[in-house]
Amino acid sequence: MSEYDGRRLGEGVGEHWRRLVGAAGGRRLVVGLGGAYVAVGAARALFVVATGRPSLAAVVDFLLVGVPGLIVLYGGVRLSETAIDPDTYPRIVAWCLAGFVVVLAVIELLNLEPGVTIAYPRWSFTLGTAFGIAAGFGVGVNDARAPSRTHERSSGTTEPSNARTTDRTRSPGWSPTNSRTRSPSPRYTSNESPRATTPRSGK
Repeated sequence: MSEYDGRRLGEGVGEHWRRLVGAAGGRRLVVGLGGAYVAVGAARALFVVATGRPSLAAVVDFLLVGVPGLIVLYGGVRLSETAIDPDTYPRIVAWCLAGFVVVLAVIELLNLEPGVTIAYPRWSFTLGTAFGIAAGFGVGVNDARAPSRTHERSSGTTEPSNARTTDRTRSPGWSPTNSRTRSPSPRYTSNESPRATTPRSGK
């Protein structure tokens, strides 16, 4: 596959992803992802309390999973109030999922390591991916701000700049009447001099 074909394939996948996330609602996906981890953290805390374990352990478990979920949930709710272009929401969703997958892959590799033992694999997956989506959300927001600023600059009107350019080209005493072409004043060479005219006295 040539570089051109690879570029076209990447553009096609990106366009398909934008359409898919746009149909589902990028902001709703971010809010739903954060809300899911908040719900998992709350369920974990209730489970710890129900099994008779100390309430401090329930609070810690909720903070470890619920707080990253709250960050993503709150950030998703506030997306519409920011200057980020809604067309870039798929980027944020993609970064959230990328953080999820990367952390999940790292934990799975550690689980396959013979010298490493994970006591609670499911809870470790939940805890790690919670931080993964929160980190991915932060990276996605920063990544989406650059094209949003470019879009704002390109969509701005050029009339104010044109007006300022016109004002700078005009002289301080410029007016429509003064802009008419004036006849040039006579010039004399070094060997010629203007004849002096003396008024004649009446007789």
